[in-house]
Amino acid sequence: MFGMGAGELLVVLVVVLLVFGPGRLPEMMGNLGKAMREFQKGLREPPEIQNPTPMLGLPLLVVIVACGAVCPGFSWSDPDIAASRDAVTIQSQASGKPMTPQVIPRNLLDAQDDPKLVESLHSQGFVFVDRMTGESIREMSPCRYEITQKPSSGESRRAPVEVGCLIAPTVDVSVVALEDGSFRYSYTLKNGARAEQSIYGWSIQLPVSDIVTANAEAEGWRFTTPSGPNRAVWWPLWGTPVVAPGQKSGTLSITSRYWPGVTDAIFLGSANDRILELEEDLSQALDTALARIHQKAKVPGTTIGPMFPPPSSGIGLNGIIDHLDADIGSAAARGLVDASAVPALHRALAEARLAVGTPERLKALGNQVSGLGGVNPNYRHALAVALRALAR
Repeated sequence: MFGMGAGELLVVLVVVLLVFGPGRLPEMMGNLGKAMREFQKGLREPPEIQNPTPMLGLPLLVVIVACGAVCPGFSWSDPDIAASRDAVTIQSQASGKPMTPQVIPRNLLDAQDDPKLVESLHSQGFVFVDRMTGESIREMSPCRYEITQKPSSGESRRAPVEVGCLIAPTVDVSVVALEDGSFRYSYTLKNGARAEQSIYGWSIQLPVSDIVTANAEAEGWRFTTPSGPNRAVWWPLWGTPVVAPGQKSGTLSITSRYWPGVTDAIFLGSANDRILELEEDLSQALDTALARIHQKAKVPGTTIGPMFPPPSSGIGLNGIIDHLDADIGSAAARGLVDASAVPALHRALAEARLAVGTPERLKALGNQVSGLGGVNPNYRHALAVALRALAR
């Protein structure tokens, strides 16, 4: 029985007698025989599962513990149930080969084994389906989602979630060349009247960390660099209203020795991102998937900011002009310059190369650029300021 010999059975019986005494031995052996009959019956018929975590009878448990100590090739240990947020490790077995660990995506939509299922889920708007629990996130409309949660009670719960990308941000920027060779950038953040959410933060990419805050807490907004020196971020202070649809912020300023150019901006919208009426906290996998959706909800944009290195960096005035000329293509690609105006801007910068050392001519070219049509006013203004600054 159990692959044990007579000597091993004797050791088991001795352990049982020592623990329970001879008086309970007949009762225990009866229980053991009943357990063996039920086990053989289970091999012939599917079990009726009433309790997902049944408790072992004490006599059988003692036999298993005793056998674990003396039976060759038999061990009893707790299962390893560790599973990451993004993947599940399973045991796969190929024909004639030993079982090996296989890592599969936790999100069904990242799987490659059933393309038809993935295509079907995508067509229904699902962006996340937990392979193990069935919890999911489904996009109902742009920036609005429905979460299906599986609490410990077992009953599925659905709740709406909204992320902050229903905003219409624009930035007006004024650039002024200061006497010390640096530039003052003054920003006004606007939210279009057609927006459905308010703006509660925005940032710009920086070339280096030489930014000086002209007004770190002006107009109820605070300037910070929380994610490192290469990104400037503005947040409204406590009690300051966010930029609602159709509204704008006050003037937010920074100073830098870097020259003006087209730079990236990121805008964050406020939203009803708190899920209501939850029985319990989100699972780790569901919370991670939702965090990724919030990351994608950031609205990219374009503005004017510190970009080109100053002449003192070694590139000289001609190097600055080369950077300004190369920036025209980037500005056109982002819709700041019409195709019809691109040749005129290139011609102005070509003339600027010849006019280096002639301040009056550089100032005249700056004034010429200021009057060009087909160019975004902010970009046109920044380029004119840069040309005039070359005259120094």
